[in-house]
Amino acid sequence: MVWIAHEAGRELLGEVPAGVRVEVCEDAAAWPADPAEVDFWVPPFLSTVRATDQLPKFTKVRVVQLLSAGADAWVGHVPPGVQLCDARGVHDKPVAEWVLGAAIGALRQFPAFARAQQREDWAAKQFTPTAELTGKRVLIVGAGPSRSTWHRSASRSPGWRAPPGRPRGCTAWRNCRSFFRTRRSWSWSCP
Repeated sequence: MVWIAHEAGRELLGEVPAGVRVEVCEDAAAWPADPAEVDFWVPPFLSTVRATDQLPKFTKVRVVQLLSAGADAWVGHVPPGVQLCDARGVHDKPVAEWVLGAAIGALRQFPAFARAQQREDWAAKQFTPTAELTGKRVLIVGAGPSRSTWHRSASRSPGWRAPPGRPRGCTAWRNCRSFFRTRRSWSWSCP
């Protein structure tokens, strides 16, 4: 038996082999059937319980396919012989977009403008002029492939200067510490 996290996944799976039953389990606390019968589990990204705590009940599971690129919460919890698969690379472009949007939104004070709009306060002088991302030094911490995708996107943007390949001096955390010491630095950390 296969448990997937979303109903939309049925269509994405396409035709499954005869005899393979696919069930949707949107929450690790609400099971559609007996977890002891599951061979392949795609746990939900968000759940009302910790999905890793449910693993002992999956006595036949052979594969756990995560929807996230990170697997830290699962390492050490998956029994021997069970293949743990992450989704590295799947979210690179959306995360890179989100980081760019969040950075611009923070610098341009979008949250302050939204709160002012809710108050029907149209006096923008208190929020302007806003900062801009162009010309800022940006450090992405702990982003893995998403950082690389963001870096490639930024390299193609007009007015942005992103060196090709790895940013100089940031091959490891110990090499990035000096980046934080400069007053001209602006840093952003993403999961």
